[in-house]
This record gives sequence, structure tokens and C-alpha cells, in this order.
Amino acid sequence: MNVPDVGQRKGAGRAAPADHREQVVTGARAVARRFLSVMSPPPRAEDVDSVLLVVSELVTNAVRHAGGLTGFRLRAVTPDAVEVAVQDASPRPPRPRPLDPHTPGGFGLHLVHGLAHSVRTGPGPRGGKTVTAVVPCAREAPARRAPGGTGRGSPVPGGPLAGGPVVSGR
Repeated sequence: MNVPDVGQRKGAGRAAPADHREQVVTGARAVARRFLSVMSPPPRAEDVDSVLLVVSELVTNAVRHAGGLTGFRLRAVTPDAVEVAVQDASPRPPRPRPLDPHTPGGFGLHLVHGLAHSVRTGPGPRGGKTVTAVVPCAREAPARRAPGGTGRGSPVPGGPLAGGPVVSGR
């Protein structure tokens, strides 16, 4: 999915107004949520949250510190991973700030590195840079059907789907 014009801003080094930043980040998260919602089988809820957090952090950094978002792409690179690529107007690579619990902010890149399999920075296709993170995104296992069953619940009491109706094979 390629959405190169989401929140496009000109002028590297100029921070976008707060309301524009919020709209760009909200728009990118909505695109990511739609992308993840059409994956089949669907990703696990905790992995959806991880992808959305990585999108939020990378897009926020682009609009807040790097002159604006110039491109945004999501793609499933394996059955269990999603690549988030964010392009911005600045050629300067992102720098994680030292962790300081007494200073607000500065945790975003640390979070991205903690959630992603890999994070890399390279030149953007039209100048600036692209920050790419590959985020684990395991799919939910489809429900198994017991012979003659409905596909709901576990065929074994206390099994992996315990809590739902128990399906017995006749």
C-alpha cells in the first residue's frame, strides 16, 4: 500500500503546527489500521498495536523533527512481518535521545527499536531519507474444526480454545 502524499510538507527543518501533526499521524494510523484489517488471516491484536505504535512514532518524528512526511508505505514482507517505511524531507538520520525518566519525550525511537525486528535508515527516493522498520505481525491461527463440529470451541476440554463450547467428535 503506497500513500506518498499523506501529510506532505515542504521545507526541511520546519516543524509542522501541532494540529497538522496530529492529523498526519491520525491519517497514517488509519491507513495502517485499514491495511492490517484486510490481512488474512488477521494479525494478532497485540501485533496490530505494535505496528500502529511504530507508525505513530515514525510519522510523528517525520512531521515534528524532519521537515514533514513525504512518503509512507506498508507491506507484508513475510507471513509474520510488516514493513513500515516513512519518508521525510531531512537527510539527517534519526538520533535516539538518551533515556531520562525526568525529561519528557525521547522514548519513541527506543520503542521502535524494541518492537521491530530491524530498523534502518537510507536515502529517500526524492531526497530526504526513508526510515524502515520491520515489525513482527503474526497472524491469528484459524479455528480448527473437530470432525462433525461447528468450528467453535475446543475439541478437548481445557484445550487451546477453552472457555467456548466444547465440541465433541461423534
